[in-house]
Amino acid sequence: MTLSGTPATRTSRFSPPPRRGAGRAGGGRRERTQNRGLALLAVLGVSVILSLMAWTFLQAMRVEVSIAKGNDAQIRALEAAKSGVDYAVAQLANDNTGFDGANDVWRDNAGLFQSHPMTDGDLTMAEFTCFYPNPNESGTTNYGCWDENGKVNINYLPKDVLQKLPRMNEDLAEALLDWMDADDKPRAKGAEDDYYQQLDPPYACKNQPIETIEEMLFVKGFDWVVLYGEDTNFNGTLDSAENDGDVSFPPDNQDGVLDYGLAHFVTVYSYDPNTTGTGAKRTNVNSAPDSELKSAVGKLVTSAQMDELLKRRKTAPLTSVGDLLDIKGWTEEAARKVMDLLTVHDNEYVPGVININTAPREVLKALPDIDEATANKMIEFRTTTEENLSDIGWVLRVIGKNKFKRIANFISVRSSQFMIQSVGRIPGSPVFTRLKVVVDRASKPWKVLYWKDISDLGVPYVEAAPDTER
Repeated sequence: MTLSGTPATRTSRFSPPPRRGAGRAGGGRRERTQNRGLALLAVLGVSVILSLMAWTFLQAMRVEVSIAKGNDAQIRALEAAKSGVDYAVAQLANDNTGFDGANDVWRDNAGLFQSHPMTDGDLTMAEFTCFYPNPNESGTTNYGCWDENGKVNINYLPKDVLQKLPRMNEDLAEALLDWMDADDKPRAKGAEDDYYQQLDPPYACKNQPIETIEEMLFVKGFDWVVLYGEDTNFNGTLDSAENDGDVSFPPDNQDGVLDYGLAHFVTVYSYDPNTTGTGAKRTNVNSAPDSELKSAVGKLVTSAQMDELLKRRKTAPLTSVGDLLDIKGWTEEAARKVMDLLTVHDNEYVPGVININTAPREVLKALPDIDEATANKMIEFRTTTEENLSDIGWVLRVIGKNKFKRIANFISVRSSQFMIQSVGRIPGSPVFTRLKVVVDRASKPWKVLYWKDISDLGVPYVEAAPDTER
């Protein structure tokens, strides 16, 4: 049997016959499938993007909440530190004894000034601590206010006092005096404009009184170590960096003892009103009319002693109340009765006098004719005696007439200006604020002489916060 047709036109019974347009229909299905895939991918892409946006938004919200909480904590810490300053001022205002000493409530009272809570009901929202390095015992802390009158005022006291202070010498004392005096003539070991203009960058010698302790860093020979010693964070505590030799700043002798710097013993703020302990104006022993002088002190001394005082001031004016001891018939007892009532000048204020009731050993040693042994005797007497320390005459019992006359114009028994270091913190939080403030209670009204946030020095004591985060 012969099959008809050519091989090209034969059709197998196993193959479906070709249909018109079959090729175009297959391509359309593929295109529709691809389009559906692209659409699905597009939907999935939008979903992913939205999810990412939502996640990013949530993360941003968490950051914002964290920042808000951090800002709230920092604000509370700052307000707590400010409250510490206000609280310290209130304690100072309540002290009206007419003289100041080691037993005053503002001086060292942990019960009042250490970790003082600020509460809302039963909840402690924040707390503050007011403290200062103990100037009599390095490495320890006092809780309270640091009186500036227990320090040497570098703007008023002479070279022989300045150069006896810790980390000072004649070179530094003369450079300091040249920085403050009005002339351009340098002392033998000092410096004026010729020196400072050669520095990089150059600057002028101030030739005016120093306004802050930190300003001394501009003076020839002074640096951070001279100013703060090993206690560079000014907390009175021997920290690890202050007892590791030269491993880290500051350089130290690694002897386990915290060596203080000059800043612990000097000030630029101290002065005393030229008034009695009760606030009355003192009588000028040299220039007051006879009747006024008799009215002021005549009832406290004998008539013979009064007559000798009137004769003495006509022939040789008194240079200090210590000269009362040279007058014929005047005893220490008589002189002490009137010392706080008299003055040798009419100035409203007496700048730079040192409170011998509160001054630390290093400051007492800087006074003329006072060595370490004498300073130790003064400290022992004032801390053990039951005698009244309301006038400068008490020190006669310790140093005698001649030394007393040398220092009489440099000393006082009152404090009028105070440094307050207040640390505010949130319990259980590393956040803190540290303020350094100087107030003047002798001015009417009180004045703030200095205010600075010194939190960059770090948390000052271990219990204030777990670390130094601000």
